[in-house]
Amino acid sequence: SLTPQGKQLAGTTTHSLADLSRAVASLKIRPHTQHTTLSCSPSFAMLWLTPRIGSLIQAQPQLSVRIQGEFHMLDSFRLEEDDIKAGIRFDPGGYTDLKATEFLDEWLIPVCSPHFLAQHASALKQGQLRSEWMLHDANPWDNAPENAEWNHWLKKTGRPVPAHHTGMHFNLSQLALTAALSGQGIAMGRLALVLEDLKKQLLVCPFAEAVKSQASYYLVSASIEGEEVNLIRQWLLEEGRRFVEQRASYL
Repeated sequence: SLTPQGKQLAGTTTHSLADLSRAVASLKIRPHTQHTTLSCSPSFAMLWLTPRIGSLIQAQPQLSVRIQGEFHMLDSFRLEEDDIKAGIRFDPGGYTDLKATEFLDEWLIPVCSPHFLAQHASALKQGQLRSEWMLHDANPWDNAPENAEWNHWLKKTGRPVPAHHTGMHFNLSQLALTAALSGQGIAMGRLALVLEDLKKQLLVCPFAEAVKSQASYYLVSASIEGEEVNLIRQWLLEEGRRFVEQRASYL
């Protein structure tokens, strides 16, 4: 393991190599592209962003947006190397080398199918919540603690945290939600991803408590950005405000 001196040297070396990589990347001849690549967490891209993005294109027809589903951590070097104009990430924030704008906070609430609720109605009415019923997004954000979302909700609602989580784990929130829709258990729903299914009663809430998430949705970009990223930011802020109103009305 690194000594304190080694840690100090490692930090300095990392920043120096990143600066060197950015300088080399800037010298590369890139083909001129007309599109704006937007890296986005896959579940959020599929369930929230894609159904709404058409309104941005209608309002700004000069924009050509390419959405790229991925959830790895972004930094200024990665943006430059992959020719990504901006990214949308769900995480607790704390960016140091990127411009980050929080455009939507998140609330967590357990969700399941009506069939699962009916099948376990007696136990659920008594407040029982078995570990094997819990469906997990194993990576809600990069380097998230194990079982982060379920444990956060359990603690905030005064329920015991299982010593061992025996329910199924998935690497995407949408996969956990798909399992819940098919009656396999209870997923920890993010309201941005489940509100439409709740309205349609494809999903229901076995417990009424909604808890504010530790993470939010951020638009992240390089400190120097083009007009197209600013247009996307303004649109996301407006869509975020609109969704918050819809969410409050539902809750």
